[in-house]
Amino acid sequence: VCMRGESSSGADLAGPEGTLSGNDAAAYLERVSKLIREPASRAKIAKAMRQRVEQQFGWNQTVRQIESLCDQ
Repeated sequence: VCMRGESSSGADLAGPEGTLSGNDAAAYLERVSKLIREPASRAKIAKAMRQRVEQQFGWNQTVRQIESLCDQ
């Protein structure tokens, strides 16, 4: 969950389904409030974010990045 510009990459988090970033503070607060009110929304974004972390920061990805650095 971030306002645009707070994420290190500046990209939306988890793609369209899990995106909570934006420039409009009111819309951002509404999205966060929805997570608080709706367990299904929390579960959906949790699943999307877990997939993102596993894909981008799992051992396989980390090893590939280290190998790439070693090859330089």
